[in-house]
Amino acid sequence: MNTTRRERRAIEVRSRIINAGTELLNEKPLNEFSVDDICHVADVAKKTYYNYFDNKEALYADVIQEGMTEQVGDIFNRAEERFTRFSDRVHFVMDKQIELRKGYVEMDRNFFRAGIMEIGRNPRRVKEMYGFFDAYFERWLRDGQETGEITRDYDAVFMSRFCTAGM
Repeated sequence: MNTTRRERRAIEVRSRIINAGTELLNEKPLNEFSVDDICHVADVAKKTYYNYFDNKEALYADVIQEGMTEQVGDIFNRAEERFTRFSDRVHFVMDKQIELRKGYVEMDRNFFRAGIMEIGRNPRRVKEMYGFFDAYFERWLRDGQETGEITRDYDAVFMSRFCTAGM
């Protein structure tokens, strides 16, 4: 599917804003910079910023969502590459989730919680984020049933949410 020039420009501007937010978040906590700071780093007008995000927390939610999706996606990919058995894959994912959670201790929990709450307010975001993981579990459960490792009919969405709850 071809994108128009306007669509490509919108993607590029949104990406610059997200990159600016990520850069600033790597330097200081969310409460120590403003939308004006983000706009300055992204080289966009404040009005342009608000075309993409309602507030700093909405941008933060996108940054968290993208980072978590990338991290957890990498874990799922490694599990799939290293293991063929469903139980081994799930154990690997759960162990890696525990390791990731240890890193959250260093993050300001209030801001992390605010970002997660913002993601949760938007059903589209939740569906996008978890749909990726649901697909893995659908495939893994099917593989496990075909090999006889899994004899019960488990719900892939439930399993996906259970194993990614640590995010």
